[in-house]
Amino acid sequence: MQDDVSQAEEIRRLVRMFGEAGGHLASNRREIQQLRDFFGLRVLRSHVDDYILEKYRAHVEDEGQWPLDTTPDEYLDSLRQAVLDPGSAIYLTDADSPGAWSIYFVGRVRRAWRGPGGSDRVLVIFNTEHHFLITGFQPAGNDAYINGKGGFWLHQP
Repeated sequence: MQDDVSQAEEIRRLVRMFGEAGGHLASNRREIQQLRDFFGLRVLRSHVDDYILEKYRAHVEDEGQWPLDTTPDEYLDSLRQAVLDPGSAIYLTDADSPGAWSIYFVGRVRRAWRGPGGSDRVLVIFNTEHHFLITGFQPAGNDAYINGKGGFWLHQP
């Protein structure tokens, strides 16, 4: 249990360090992998629950961002793949609450994930202080949506 707590605190420290530097501190490959692994394998739920179903219904069923035959498990898997993909970019912002950072994993939409209301990006957002998934969707406007969030790119492959 102590390892889990120390790993969570290390991630908080890492994000705060990058956040306070405001985009003026370069990340290394190990740090980026730590962030991907922590949020993609530890924070993102391992199975579909009521919260994931709520996001699935909003973004797949209601908005058609994924194909309508996408299952809740496939939706969750697409979010995980976007977080873990080394080709995905990472963005940090504290625009909603100064000092409380959100991390955005920004992946490309694969053909199998593009629905009639989809876009070119999959965006998976986490609260970095309390370590929880905020949402995962395909933003209209792609990077323009993200660039308007008052943060900075931590990693762009």
